[in-house]
Amino acid sequence: MRLGWDEIKRRAKAFSEEWQHAHYEKGETQTFYNEFFEIFGIKRKQVAIYEQRVKLLKQKHGFIDLFWPGTLLVEQKSSNLDLDKAQGQALDYVQGIHSTDQPRWVLTCDFQRWRLLDLETGAELQFHLKDLHKHITAFDFMLGRKVSFETQAGVTIKAAELMGKLHDALEASGYTGHDLEQLLVRLLFCLFADDTGIFQPKDIFLQLLENDTRSDGSDTGSVLAELFDILDTPEGQRLAGTAAELDAFPYVNGALFKDRLRIPKFDATMREHLLDACRHDWSGVSPAIFGSLFQSVMDAKERRAKGAHYTTEANILKVIGPLFLDDLKAELASIIARRTGRDKALSEFQHKLARLTFFDPACGCGNFLVIAYREIRRLELEALKAQYGDQQIDAALLSRVTVDQFYGIEYEEFPARIAEVAMWMMDHIANNAINEAFRLNYARIPLRDSAHILHADALETDWSALLAPEQCSYIMGNPPFVGAKFQSQLQREQVRKIAGLGGSGGTLDYVAAWFIKAGQYLHGTSSPFTNPRHPERVSGSIPPPAPDPADEWMLKQVQHDENRSSGGGSARPGNRRIRIAFVSTNSICQGEQVAQLWPILFDRFGLEIAFAHRTFSWGSEARGKAHVHVVIVGLAHRDNEPAEKRLFSYPDIKGDPVESQHGALTAYLFDARGVANRHLVVVETTRPLSPRPAIVFGNMPNDDGNLILSAQERSELLAAYPEAANLVRPLFGAKDFIDGNYRFCLWLRDAAPATIKSIPPIMERLKRNREYRAASSRRATQQLAEYPGLFGEIRHTEQPYVLIPRHSSERRDFIPFGFCPAESVAHDSCLFMPHASFFDFAILTSRAHMAWLGHMGGRLKSDYRYSIGLVYNTFPWPDTSPAQREKVGALAQAVLDARAAHPTSSLADLYDPDTMPANLRKAHTALDTAVDRLYRPAPFASDRDRVEHLFGRYEALVNPLERLGAARNRQTNRRVARKAKG
Repeated sequence: MRLGWDEIKRRAKAFSEEWQHAHYEKGETQTFYNEFFEIFGIKRKQVAIYEQRVKLLKQKHGFIDLFWPGTLLVEQKSSNLDLDKAQGQALDYVQGIHSTDQPRWVLTCDFQRWRLLDLETGAELQFHLKDLHKHITAFDFMLGRKVSFETQAGVTIKAAELMGKLHDALEASGYTGHDLEQLLVRLLFCLFADDTGIFQPKDIFLQLLENDTRSDGSDTGSVLAELFDILDTPEGQRLAGTAAELDAFPYVNGALFKDRLRIPKFDATMREHLLDACRHDWSGVSPAIFGSLFQSVMDAKERRAKGAHYTTEANILKVIGPLFLDDLKAELASIIARRTGRDKALSEFQHKLARLTFFDPACGCGNFLVIAYREIRRLELEALKAQYGDQQIDAALLSRVTVDQFYGIEYEEFPARIAEVAMWMMDHIANNAINEAFRLNYARIPLRDSAHILHADALETDWSALLAPEQCSYIMGNPPFVGAKFQSQLQREQVRKIAGLGGSGGTLDYVAAWFIKAGQYLHGTSSPFTNPRHPERVSGSIPPPAPDPADEWMLKQVQHDENRSSGGGSARPGNRRIRIAFVSTNSICQGEQVAQLWPILFDRFGLEIAFAHRTFSWGSEARGKAHVHVVIVGLAHRDNEPAEKRLFSYPDIKGDPVESQHGALTAYLFDARGVANRHLVVVETTRPLSPRPAIVFGNMPNDDGNLILSAQERSELLAAYPEAANLVRPLFGAKDFIDGNYRFCLWLRDAAPATIKSIPPIMERLKRNREYRAASSRRATQQLAEYPGLFGEIRHTEQPYVLIPRHSSERRDFIPFGFCPAESVAHDSCLFMPHASFFDFAILTSRAHMAWLGHMGGRLKSDYRYSIGLVYNTFPWPDTSPAQREKVGALAQAVLDARAAHPTSSLADLYDPDTMPANLRKAHTALDTAVDRLYRPAPFASDRDRVEHLFGRYEALVNPLERLGAARNRQTNRRVARKAKG
């Protein structure tokens, strides 16, 4: 069974409660660990043994309490014994185990106290049994391989902050715009060159500023201007009499120092900020620093508008690893292990690396391109070392991978220029690695090759003009995330045009446009082309900018073809071998966006999901961090898709993933083997697909608070006017209901006018409500002024109902649905099911329904968002008999009884996973078990297991003939296979 972490955590909680009084080693150990392994769905006897005899030092023997070869050793003690001594005993056992079977983890435990030691890292975790569910992900090694990724060095962040201070000081002096950005890019190159051997001797840039500029900073700008001219002039063409301290700098070229800048007037503070940056050791700085720098100096409001989220190296590796890097590493390892034909294969592998091309159509500061280039150069160096050992060779001739294999598009000029410099920096680092390996002094100065970074709007540019699809190997990146509600009018129009959804244009996030453009590019369909640099200027209301010399050559490549029809785009040769991977908001794999985006990718372009990272927390290393929940989706054309699809799931969304393999993945990022059509998506519908009552929105007061009373206001009103008791009802709003802050409302629909009129406080409220509605600018609200004692929208039925909060924290295992009495009124912050039974409540509050909500419903950040059309109406209800409905309804009543046993606790308290009472958890467990059995006899291992089964049932509801045909095909295939065997 494939267990999910949601299920594992619940099992761990139940295990802790079951064993909270355990204390005796001999009598309980084996049962204790058998059940512990069951938490993970593992049969202990299949992997681990008890009382393993092991030979110790000095010819003695001992017995390991529990041993899982290569993985885990457990030393178990009775309660309150010395765990330090127990751990020492366990480590003695490790020494007596053969090296091939030595475990990585050692657990010492006295039932209540746990100590887990990682022998590889030395990390130790200590906790008590009652907190096992909080630390259960530390045992992820029991489920499979744990995947970890590199992290950005602190020295890089320090460098970014130093440059951020210089930027802020220059900007405060009035030095802004293009010149400021170009100056920073040039300084960044000089800082890096000064510490990495591009400038020789080391620190000549620092010495120039320290020794040849005044302490008040007055001449710093002019000295920098002279230096930039020198760096743009070949050594043999420099003016006679050039100062020796300037002439010592090399010719750089590469257009980096080509144009003259308006140089700022430095003061002492600015000079000192620059010197602080010079004194920092840039030799340990990753070129990905430029992304951090860029975000550090961006205005926070602009960062939100552009959807910019700087990508850490760790997250970049999550993309490029399964996209191409893992396969290339495995290929190289296989070649190195060969006994024959090794050198030829190594040479062919290096030529293969030199033929690959990489394209990031939202490259920002080039972080993806930089890290990808670094990893490809590392592979090339490993191949060279395997072929030539440490002999001295002409690596300048043998190194074939260059920066001009890398392409990018970036909307803003500053990061586009940064990306170019970052690639040069990474090129130099890679060259230094060759120097160290083969004892050379090799550098690519002056700069000749360059990454192809186009300053343009990727959604308005024909990608094929920058890089022909047939020449492209991989598309990757981290496009802007902007949600539909936060998009500018221009962005909204771009998404609508590219997606072609018609009508309102859908609700796709901005990032979806990059997925569709990538599909068009691979498929060979180009979108209409407009201005490659500034789409907002297409109308002609703003004059076009002067050409940027740094982009001039590339702009010629992407000029609009006069022979192309003006409105419809054109067809170009595609390339079905291209692989694609983008970081995205998780919204594209859940909720309403799935039905809008994925049919385009699946059906129009023939794409399949080759790998994916399920939802995890996005961390930034930049100033003003961005924290969002994202997925990574890798795509391949179905003619070129891998047989095994890789899926990375996150036990802790802020931690490392666990990998699994699948034959096919759905758009919801789970296994597709339970459905006939893996391209099936859940489509919002206006009526329930199963024969169940409709769900409606709650009652909307539209009253400016005049019809609503607090508990205290109700008490005061009834104390003065007891006859008002029948006019006041409980009002359940979502947040108040969950938090236990109950409110009340005036419910006057059937009240006698004489009674209302006899109560002055109520009459005053009705007067204020009439005035509020009459003053509204909305015609419908003005009309409601004639009915000041009634809610603006009334859907109440005088029957019991299930209350459904529209939003709930994702920390909860269950949304706290309510089963409410007929006299209470549901506020419009909720949804509710009128005429509901206990059976209805049982199904809605079950794990099955929660699993469907978690995968098919939308999210507000990471919180659950309940939708009538997308969650409730599409949910496949089980087929049941009256007896089954009665039995399950009784279990629902048991859940309500368990809640009622804690009258002083709110639903927020009761459903907090850390404080949920044992009786309530057990009641839910019993209900979940019964509901699960309504769907199938075999238990579900996890929420993902449940939703995969439900997805199959959904398919049967919406397309029964296709599912029946697929089932018949499977039966026929099985019969043919049986006949072939015998």
